[in-house]
Amino acid sequence: MHLENQINELKFEDAKYMVQDITEAILSIEEAIAPMLNDLPSNNIEGLSTDLRAVLGRALKESDKAVNFNEIIQHFNKWKEELRRILKPYIIS
Repeated sequence: MHLENQINELKFEDAKYMVQDITEAILSIEEAIAPMLNDLPSNNIEGLSTDLRAVLGRALKESDKAVNFNEIIQHFNKWKEELRRILKPYIIS
């Protein structure tokens, strides 16, 4: 993952710009699926989205040394897997 590479290379400022981009992308996805939430299988996407946005928000506000990018990655992966699971019936493979 590109974010991990930026972190490993200690390019915190670049990583923060990517966090900002990720936040915007997640908001766009949330807006896109909002009209179909009631039709999706039982899920926790809203709770996972809230948690992920909170972690991303903290990352954007805190100093470089305080940002826990591993926490971001963990929350993102949980959110992504839940999104994949609930959209699977709609995806043609």
